[in-house]
Amino acid sequence: MHRRQYQLMYLALPAMLGVAACGDPLAPRDVAGIYTLQNTPRVILGSAFSVRILADTFVLRADGTGVRRTHYEVTDTASTTPVREARSAGFTFRVEERAVGFLWLCPPATVCVGVRQRDWYDLSGETRAMWSREDDRRYAWSGARAP
Repeated sequence: MHRRQYQLMYLALPAMLGVAACGDPLAPRDVAGIYTLQNTPRVILGSAFSVRILADTFVLRADGTGVRRTHYEVTDTASTTPVREARSAGFTFRVEERAVGFLWLCPPATVCVGVRQRDWYDLSGETRAMWSREDDRRYAWSGARAP
């Protein structure tokens, strides 16, 4: 190969790699991992009770499935004694333009009615954090890959 051909190949290689890297959309495997709630907003639901989220975790798997585990405290306004509860919900998800869309699965022995819609969470630049579009909940990647 002549010197001129080496120079052209050397100059073209970064451009080709840049196009390939920029054109690759994020996939579930790119965002898979465990995300934990970083702030604990208080949610008031009507005048009958309030809910405070104690812990909230998303486990995103590389195959596009996952589970959300939430620990919360419910206080009835008639009594001041809070009740602690935990829930888990399965979901499928997809990644589109720096956001993750969760489609919640209908639990067994439950009749799901109405339209199922996706809940969207935006991703940070490095996909190591996500935040809800609905409120101020922010989640950080824990550094662990989902089982």
